[in-house]
Amino acid sequence: MSKTIVLYKFLLVLIIITAPLYAQIPNNGFEHWDQGEPIDWITSNQWFLSTVSQTANSHSGLSALKLQTLSTDTFLIPAIITAGTDGYGFPLSQRHEQISFYYKFNKTVSTAYLYIAVGFKKNGETIGAEFITITESSDDFVALNIPITYLSTEVPDSAVIVMQVSDQVSDTSASGSYAVIDDISFNAVSDVDEDDVKISDFNLAQNFPNPFNPSTKISWQSPVGSHQTLKVYDIIGNEVATLVDEYKPAGSYAVEFDASKLSSGVYLYQLKLDSKIITKKMTLIK
Repeated sequence: MSKTIVLYKFLLVLIIITAPLYAQIPNNGFEHWDQGEPIDWITSNQWFLSTVSQTANSHSGLSALKLQTLSTDTFLIPAIITAGTDGYGFPLSQRHEQISFYYKFNKTVSTAYLYIAVGFKKNGETIGAEFITITESSDDFVALNIPITYLSTEVPDSAVIVMQVSDQVSDTSASGSYAVIDDISFNAVSDVDEDDVKISDFNLAQNFPNPFNPSTKISWQSPVGSHQTLKVYDIIGNEVATLVDEYKPAGSYAVEFDASKLSSGVYLYQLKLDSKIITKKMTLIK
C-alpha cells in the first residue's frame, strides 16, 4: 500500500481519535445542500475540483451523496467527507449500538475501495468506534448494518463519521470510481430485523491469550451458513492478514493467528458475516 494511502487512513483515524467534536446524524439523508456542499458536512471539495456531489440517484427522498475520485496527471485525488459543521463531529446523547446506511459502489479498477469510520466520545475520550473497508462493487443499493465496538459502558456525548472513496495504490487509473450513500442512521441492535436473526447471535470471542507473542487463538460462532471473512488490521486500518475468506455452515470455529513477522502494537481483528460486522482489539507484545 502506498505512503499516500497510509497517510490518508492515518488522518481519518486521527480525526476520530483526537478531534474535539461538535443530537443525531445531521442531514443524514443528504437532502439539504448549499452551493454544491451538503449542509452540516465538511468535504474535500476545492474551488477547482469536486469529488463530493449531490445526486438524484437516491435510496429515498430527492437526493443522496456521491463520492467520486478524480486524478491529475500524476496522482489520484480521493473523495472525503466528515460529519459536522467544523468537520469534527456532532453532539449525541444516546448509546447507539449500530450504524446503518445504504450504498452503491462502482469501481474503475479492482483496487478502489469505500472506507467508512465512526467514532464515539465522552468528555473528549474515545469510548467506541468501528470502521469498514468495502471493496465489492454493487449496482443496486445495499443495506449495511455495522455493530459498534465499545471500550466502556458510558453513554457518549458526541460522535464523528468519516467516509472516503480512494484506491489502495494511488493508481490514477482509479479515477472515476464512486460510491452513492444515503439514509445513514444509528440504531439499537434490537430495533433491526434481519431475517429474524439477531446480531447478538453472532459471536466473536476475545482472542486468547491477549496480550500475545507471537500467536493467539481467535474463535467465533455463526447461527447460519454464510460467506465469512476474518481479517486483521493495524491501528491505522491497513490490512495485515486474511485468516478466513470462504463459505462456512452454521457452527463454531477457531483459527490461530501467527504474528511473528509483525511488530509490537495494537491490532484489530474483524469478522464479516454477509452484512454483519464485528471488530475487536488485540495486543502483540514482543
